[in-house]
Amino acid sequence: MFPINLDLTRLSVALVGNGQATLNRLRQFDGDGAKYVTVYSEDPIPELTEQAGDRLQRYLPNSADVNAASIMFIIDLDLKKAA
Repeated sequence: MFPINLDLTRLSVALVGNGQATLNRLRQFDGDGAKYVTVYSEDPIPELTEQAGDRLQRYLPNSADVNAASIMFIIDLDLKKAA
């Protein structure tokens, strides 16, 4: 375990995933006051679409998206399917 503290009011966060675990993490970020969150999801569950709103990008992040993020969380993405 490597605990870290992040000031989510100052960092750009990329959140990648499609399902309930991604939705839970987004809700956590929103509750913690994260200001700069972008959600990348090719096939989001309806609740994730609603929670993300205009922060949702319906594709997996490209190299420019990765470089723009201070930190990236990949939650419940099927990496075999994404490859």
